[in-house]
Amino acid sequence: MKFKLNKKCICCQKAPSKKKNSISLKKLPVTDLFVKNSKSLKGYSLDQDIIFCNRCEHMFLKNHITPEYIYNQDYGLCSSKTYSSIQANEDFFNFINSNLGKSNIKKIIEVGSNDLYLLKKFYRKNRSLVGIDPVVKRDKEYAKIKVIKNFFNKVDNKKIGKDSDLIICGHTLEHVENPDFFLKKILSISEKKTKIFFQFPSLESLILNMSFDQIHHQHLNYFSLNSFNKILKKYGGKIINYAFNEFHYGALMIYFTLNSSKNKTKKKINLLPKINFIQVSEAYNNFKNHLKSQEKTINNYLKRKRKFYVVAAGALLPILNYHMNGIINKANGILDDDQNKIGKYFPNINTKILQMKSTSLKGSVCLIGCVHSHVTTRKIINILIQKRAEIILLPTITF
Repeated sequence: MKFKLNKKCICCQKAPSKKKNSISLKKLPVTDLFVKNSKSLKGYSLDQDIIFCNRCEHMFLKNHITPEYIYNQDYGLCSSKTYSSIQANEDFFNFINSNLGKSNIKKIIEVGSNDLYLLKKFYRKNRSLVGIDPVVKRDKEYAKIKVIKNFFNKVDNKKIGKDSDLIICGHTLEHVENPDFFLKKILSISEKKTKIFFQFPSLESLILNMSFDQIHHQHLNYFSLNSFNKILKKYGGKIINYAFNEFHYGALMIYFTLNSSKNKTKKKINLLPKINFIQVSEAYNNFKNHLKSQEKTINNYLKRKRKFYVVAAGALLPILNYHMNGIINKANGILDDDQNKIGKYFPNINTKILQMKSTSLKGSVCLIGCVHSHVTTRKIINILIQKRAEIILLPTITF
């Protein structure tokens, strides 16, 4: 497994100050992969450090795994496969439309189009649609959508064109090794008329929800509103509006354009309080203490011969298992209803993914494996109550 070291903040291009501003995560597992054999990809992990830049309020990973090792045929994340992803895209779609108004949109480009779920929602006979993604697949029902199967930074601008009316990019920027170049390239294929919409995990939400189980090798950068604004302004971009999306772990939805007198800002920027490393560190310690308590509860029930299940085979479950000292290896099963996951395993976890519907949970201890949002978590809790689970545990504190 190849990786690169990154010691400089991508916003200011400087190494953060020497005082303590990082969190070390030794042998952090790789996620978003599902395998048929529990012995496959054994030890698929890498030492990692989370580094916070006090100048820019930006957080990033020190070690970057080569993208080709992750975004291949084993990559398991699809925009249309989970409720939280679908709902996050619905909210993003509504945010985009509420800001477009009566704009005449003829050409749309989606960068990081995945399975084209969001782009299909913009499908019209008279529209030109382009989806760019290394794992994108064509859809015969939407044959008019042009597909470019490649990483955006490797695609020639001439192939994309500079006449787009709308550029959308949802949950992609956090995966990009060089977001500085990425944003520069986005703005280079834009005109003054081009409306650009991004959605990505919010550092503000991560700290508020103490959701450090969302930090993994694929998410190289954790932008705050202020750090994104800083890098955007460097290349002539201007934020017009923004909003927070509760779904999919909490995200920032941002509408921006090239800086022009024609593009008027709807909301004052930099209204959010400054973030510092003390806040990051305190949130991380609270997160660790909470999981330690949950781990202790599970072990106590296991001593009493109770069955233990993990509910929802979320792509980041190996991270939760890592922070809980491998507790999921003691589970009787990981429960899910996604047929593409049933019978498979996560790398570094010996517990098989089983069918949720056919498993009796009466008197069992259940750990909800992923908390995408309050809405999705309540749905899971209601199902577990109906199936008469005795104890329901959550990996998050702020639910």
